Amino acid sequence: MRYDYFREPVIYKVSQITSKIKELLETDPELIDVVVEGEVSNWKIRGDHAYFVLKDEEAVLNCVMFGAVHRARNIEDGFHVLAYGRIGVYEKRGQYQLYCEQIQVVSKVGLLYQRYEELKNKLRKEGIFDKPKKVIPVFPKRIGVITSRDSAAYRDIYKVISKRYPLVEIYLFHTSVQGKEALVEIPKALKIADKYSLDLLILARGGGSIEDLWAFNEEVVVKSAFNLKTPLITGVGHEIDTTLVDFVADLRAPTPTGAASAAVPDIEELRHRLDLLLKNILSKLIAKLRMLDDLIKKDYRILVRNSPEQILLKKSEELEKNFKDLLKAFEKKLENLSHETLRYSEILKRVGLHNRIELYSENLKNRIKQLFRLENSVLIDSERRLESTLKNLKALKPTKPLERGFAIVRKSGKIVNASKLSEGDNVTIEFIDGKAKSTIEKVITRNDTPQNDQV
Repeated sequence: MRYDYFREPVIYKVSQITSKIKELLETDPELIDVVVEGEVSNWKIRGDHAYFVLKDEEAVLNCVMFGAVHRARNIEDGFHVLAYGRIGVYEKRGQYQLYCEQIQVVSKVGLLYQRYEELKNKLRKEGIFDKPKKVIPVFPKRIGVITSRDSAAYRDIYKVISKRYPLVEIYLFHTSVQGKEALVEIPKALKIADKYSLDLLILARGGGSIEDLWAFNEEVVVKSAFNLKTPLITGVGHEIDTTLVDFVADLRAPTPTGAASAAVPDIEELRHRLDLLLKNILSKLIAKLRMLDDLIKKDYRILVRNSPEQILLKKSEELEKNFKDLLKAFEKKLENLSHETLRYSEILKRVGLHNRIELYSENLKNRIKQLFRLENSVLIDSERRLESTLKNLKALKPTKPLERGFAIVRKSGKIVNASKLSEGDNVTIEFIDGKAKSTIEKVITRNDTPQNDQV
């Protein structure tokens, strides 16, 4: 447009321009009485009036129907309808719209939904939806995001991944996510991202109408996602939206935020699980150590109970007890014999056999002396045998050789001789007054000839 700068221009107010447009549209004979075919979307009732949109594959038209609550009760989103009315202008918003007088339902299935079902059936017959799903990595290191760089979807994905799992690297592959440009840019972005050796891809877009999301229902986009070698998560629209690309994805998330959450683990949850695992391991380790400690103490008690010193002590106590019992029995026997002697002496006195009593008394004294000598002999012999047993038991004491300057060599806790040792072995040498740790430099057995070597 060219302006004539030598002529004073006419300046219009916004309301004046809007009024002119209103006059032009509302006086056009073709727009005074029109029938518009399309699919109903965003149907809303406010008071007695209905506000909605008619749409097809190329455009949308805002509509209003006064008194619709009585004339169009059963209209719903997705209905394919014929709307009768006139084109007018709502001046406050500078918006043209259809003032609808009557609505006729052609089909309860919208045109876009019909196309959606037709393409879905076509792709199903081709086996596109039957491809086995790839495994989503649990701990990805590099993730590619295919969406618009200026979208809220990308900001949400970046925020969620950075918070949940900041160890991951995020690569953005910018693309349009609606309109005709998206049909070219989305497949191109998917193909480029697939060559980057990434662990995972996320194809995402925020919510919108079925027209806004339609690019993700196009065959070229679906087949581009189908041909990916990298695992793919989709997060397109809201939870109620399902596009055809979701059927070929390896995992479908309800939203871009949901896709980000599904792509990476929560590092705080991992820390919590790791803490629980470590506590469980520590608890089991402590229980195991306590059990081993109980077993060691039990084995030690058994070892002490069966050691030569304990056996000697037990035998000594038994011998001492037997000796005391023998002595007590002997003393009891002497006491009884003495009583018998006195009793017989009294009897003999009473019968006048004094000489015979003296003779028997002398014999009895001799017998008693013999018994005392026998007792002393038995006691002396028992003491000698006890001393001999003690000497033999002391000779068997494991530490006795150590008192004579010998030493015990242990390897890994076991007693070993020279034939069980090798150069470099670490050993413990036990002496009577302590232990020493050493490393074997060379081993010489009795069959070898010493050459002034030392261990």
